[in-house]
Amino acid sequence: MAAWILQRKGPDMTLRRRSIYLYVFGTVILVALIAPASFLNSSRYSAYASGLQATGVLIALVLAVITLDADRHDKQVDRVLALHQELVTGAIEDCRVRLIDHLRKRGGGRHVLAVTRDDLQKDPRLSSYDGDLEYTPFHDANTILRFFERANAAIKAKTVNELLFHELIIRHALWWNTAFRPSSTPWVGRSALEELASWAELYEVVHGTKLKYLASWRTNRERDFGHDVNA
Repeated sequence: MAAWILQRKGPDMTLRRRSIYLYVFGTVILVALIAPASFLNSSRYSAYASGLQATGVLIALVLAVITLDADRHDKQVDRVLALHQELVTGAIEDCRVRLIDHLRKRGGGRHVLAVTRDDLQKDPRLSSYDGDLEYTPFHDANTILRFFERANAAIKAKTVNELLFHELIIRHALWWNTAFRPSSTPWVGRSALEELASWAELYEVVHGTKLKYLASWRTNRERDFGHDVNA
């Protein structure tokens, strides 16, 4: 959560830093142009000004690169926040809540029942919700999987901030990767969960010591599913 708050403050802090950098840069160039005028003759001042101008252009190019990189970072953060907002609100949130409640009831009320595609399509006990609902568990599962297909495409295309993506999206991906078990019948969309789990595993190998929340993720999944789960 702390990293999320820090990332959300990031764009505003970046804008303030850019303003300060530009102000300092402009002041330094102005002083550097005016101060030598009193003790340099015209020819020396002209040469000095030309050199200073070239230096200013170089610094401006460096600042432009820094600004572009900051803009890229801000857009990547915004994309993760948009994905997370899509996951925890609206239609996808409704699907998640319905399906989790359903699988918890079928798991005895304490643990969530992990299911396959065939379970949600063919098992009378699992293939429909209690009551006369217009949605089915299989419909909701596929809606959730389509979200993770989009999330997986984003991480493959490197259009998101990886640290924030791992913290906000991967926890849910690992949870649903446990809830949706593989079966002999192909389940389009589930491969995205498997790829996200593989990406997370590699990411954690490199950054694991910094990811203090991993233990709580595992504990949460073990509590929900009632057995040991993969990291």
